[in-house]
Amino acid sequence: MFAIKLKGERGKGGKGECFFFRGRCPDVPLLLSARLDIFNKKVYNSIVDSVGFRRCFMTEYLTNYMNTVTEKLAKCSDKDELEDILAEHMDKIAFMQHERIVHFLVTFMFAVILCIFVAVMLFMSGSGNLASIGVMALVVIILVLEGFYIKHYYFLENTVQKMYRIYDEMLAKRRAMAGESK
Repeated sequence: MFAIKLKGERGKGGKGECFFFRGRCPDVPLLLSARLDIFNKKVYNSIVDSVGFRRCFMTEYLTNYMNTVTEKLAKCSDKDELEDILAEHMDKIAFMQHERIVHFLVTFMFAVILCIFVAVMLFMSGSGNLASIGVMALVVIILVLEGFYIKHYYFLENTVQKMYRIYDEMLAKRRAMAGESK
């Protein structure tokens, strides 16, 4: 087991309050984002308990983060505050790049599995037996899953590209602040 240094902020969940935490594990070079319910029973990462806390999916999480960081950047007038925002944003970029590569690999794996099952389905199409109907059902299920994976990967890819643009804005603001202080 490992210890995590956490900074918390109180937020409202669906039917009750929950806490949102952000912290670093000294042994893992990855920003951990988690939710802790008020009873301190469980920690969730983009999942919710059955008690009724609002779901926090990755798309919602990223959209909220992008809005928050844009607001912080617009309101930022201090160089130290900008450095904190920049450091947090770099951690989020690294985290989302990891998320993006994992989803790419899963999407690619499902595409390969889909091709294999389509080949099996075409090979068995002449037999007309119950096994070919089962393979056809598997192809449909995998095709639907692949569609959802592609949609989510598309969202991740575009959001990471937006994160790069926000990073460039942060660097420009840092240069502007450095120019004012000279």
